[in-house]
Amino acid sequence: MKCFVDSNVFISLIQDEFGRGLEFMTHRTKEFFERVIDCLHTVVISRAVIQEISKITLLRDAEINNLFDGFEDKISIAKISPADMNVAENLDKKQRVGRMDALHLIIAKKEKCNCVVTWNKKHFLFAEEEIKVLDPREL
Repeated sequence: MKCFVDSNVFISLIQDEFGRGLEFMTHRTKEFFERVIDCLHTVVISRAVIQEISKITLLRDAEINNLFDGFEDKISIAKISPADMNVAENLDKKQRVGRMDALHLIIAKKEKCNCVVTWNKKHFLFAEEEIKVLDPREL
């Protein structure tokens, strides 16, 4: 399955986050990436995802790139065009979904992903008619 992976999945791995009921999200995230490495899934991200990871974790690009060690051949970084930004801004204005989440949807669709993988499914309720929205446990 080709999956667009939201920044919060990577952030949960970096920050050892806990979810509802004190579920150890890092463990679930590691399981997801193990399935990626085992060729069950391919990952698509964008430069916007890397920027969000950097902003929240304060890691530099080189440190973020180290996250991809071991599965560089299973991950692709999609380009963001000015047209993608415009569509995302229009979607955000129309539905008030957040410009970055709108951009993630636009890139996922452009890259023909089967789903968006995120720990914040509620942020993507607007997208459920267009693409599957899953958390890492659901794959």
